[in-house]
Amino acid sequence: MKELQEQVKVLEETKKNISSASKENVQCNDQVLGSNIKARILDKSVLINIHCTKQDGIVGRVLLQMEQLQLSVHDIRIMPFGSTNLEISILAEMENGCCITVQDIVKALQINILDQVQSVHE
Repeated sequence: MKELQEQVKVLEETKKNISSASKENVQCNDQVLGSNIKARILDKSVLINIHCTKQDGIVGRVLLQMEQLQLSVHDIRIMPFGSTNLEISILAEMENGCCITVQDIVKALQINILDQVQSVHE
């Protein structure tokens, strides 16, 4: 019986630790949400997720960058995330002869899109 009580105490403490760790992660994520770009490539298909601050013309700049990267956009979804942020999801395909890496895509978008947005807000 005492063993079970000890196991219950250990599990309750573990649950508290996990709960507090989850809250810390949420708080950290809220602070980092200024801008975030993730990209994945499978064969010639490219999936890009951009989280950024709302800014006039941001979607046009993203589409222009896609063209410059030789990525043909098949679908784009723009969703508000809170009152000041956007979540942009892009499904694209690499054009013939295009050989680009995830790092190239993220770097180009970071430099040409999100850095411009951040400099406007400073």
